[in-house]
Amino acid sequence: MLFGSGIRLFKSVDAGRVALEQVGAEPTQRVTHLTYAVRER
Repeated sequence: MLFGSGIRLFKSVDAGRVALEQVGAEPTQRVTHLTYAVRER
């Protein structure tokens, strides 16, 4: 989930055709950096 009022990066992605697979998570004291790979459904 992305919070804020910025640019919607994934609004044109067809969720029925692609899926995001989490490949990494790096927590710090203030944020967690998540890395995803795009996969076909």
